[in-house]
Amino acid sequence: MREELLKLLKKSTTLNRIASKIYWKMLHIVIRIEGSEFYERRWLMRHTKQKSDWEDLPNRDSWVKDYWESKNHPHRNFLVQRILRFAPIESILEVGSNCGPNLYLLAKFLPLARIIGVDINPVAVNEGNKFLKNEGISNVKLICSKADDLDTFKDKSFDIVFTDAVLIYIGPDKIEKVIKNFVRIARKTIILLEWHSERLNNERIEFLYKGKWVRDYKALFERFGFVNVKVEKIPEEIWPDSNWKIYGTLITIYLDLY
Repeated sequence: MREELLKLLKKSTTLNRIASKIYWKMLHIVIRIEGSEFYERRWLMRHTKQKSDWEDLPNRDSWVKDYWESKNHPHRNFLVQRILRFAPIESILEVGSNCGPNLYLLAKFLPLARIIGVDINPVAVNEGNKFLKNEGISNVKLICSKADDLDTFKDKSFDIVFTDAVLIYIGPDKIEKVIKNFVRIARKTIILLEWHSERLNNERIEFLYKGKWVRDYKALFERFGFVNVKVEKIPEEIWPDSNWKIYGTLITIYLDLY
């Protein structure tokens, strides 16, 4: 019965469209009810799923290995080059680093900097530290933690704090705490590669789109008193995914100007 239903959906464009709308509406209801824990549970156990998160990479027997191999994805070089514009850089923190592909690239340019990555998935952290060691990278350390649990880091302990497609999984229940932590820990700059839209109003600065959170980050940081915020739409060719074409944005918050 299930197979017959799937075949019918594939054949009928109208039924497929209706089923898709119902699916996303139901998913958004669940996400709003469960809050950030919805995705925290999934990322905590993501390594148990065999499907790759990267369409241009093979479906390996290791989800973490695919993430490591994604260090050559064009968006990573774009992000790294934007970060390097703030040199000299002595310390960097990536929140949601997985096994460290971004930090591996940064370490190549900044071999003397103190570079830390935190991620909720313990397997990604453990495997990432092994990958980095095997590559001879000694100035990067990965730690298992969550975006809203950064109390182990002292105030202004990193020149730059950045994320790469992480806050799209953080709900309204935790986003302000996460942002406050970034502001507390960062000394010079916060850089976010996230889904952003300024077509909102003062009362509504975020909405769900295909299961991910889109926000007006400029308005969000203005609530915290920061107006020196630069918004840069990422080039379509560095992340050809249709959703990133619409909302993919680099948001830079200049803290050292205050």
